[in-house]
Amino acid sequence: MKCNDFVGMLFLARDVAHSVHLNTRSFSKHMALNTFYDEIIDLADAFAEAYQGRHGLIGPISLMSAKKTTNIIEFLTDQLAEIEAGRYEVCEKTDTSLQQLIDNIVELYLSTLYKLRFFPGKIITYTGSAGVTGTWPAGPQGVVVWSDQACYILVGEGVTATTSSTPIPPFTPVPFKVPQGTGAVWRVSAIRVSTDGTIYCKPINIQ
Repeated sequence: MKCNDFVGMLFLARDVAHSVHLNTRSFSKHMALNTFYDEIIDLADAFAEAYQGRHGLIGPISLMSAKKTTNIIEFLTDQLAEIEAGRYEVCEKTDTSLQQLIDNIVELYLSTLYKLRFFPGKIITYTGSAGVTGTWPAGPQGVVVWSDQACYILVGEGVTATTSSTPIPPFTPVPFKVPQGTGAVWRVSAIRVSTDGTIYCKPINIQ
């Protein structure tokens, strides 16, 4: 794999991720792909600039096309396998500076696949009795909570919200830290202020 082919593949990944991002009804997929397509071009640029600093101009970027796909996990997995198989063709294994930049690209693919596979968003309804989400495994640093009504929120292992929990306004995404617990699964709970409603919750990592 030549360098211009490699960079072209990353440009393609950005285009496919952006397309799926705009067409998905899954908010968690929407947000994970937003991060991916925002960051992949910066990583591609960083690699191309460093490569050209070492080897000279790479020439025109190979503009690639892909079959229409909504299976973004399969697409990213296939691209990741191609990157890992061809990375030592793109630049020498001993060129640790350039290989580190490829490591950063691989890391973005892996973290995106992790988010898509294991940390989906969850939706629950709540009333004067607390509603609780299903659980997530330990790992994320935080969770964004959005509600269509004013409500009280509690986040943690086995929690149940009460009227002494943290209040949030309607139609405003609010980030919460996931408390450091025992490493067990955790959840989000909500109870109304005055009107029954629905919350959407999405785990995040706080930079």
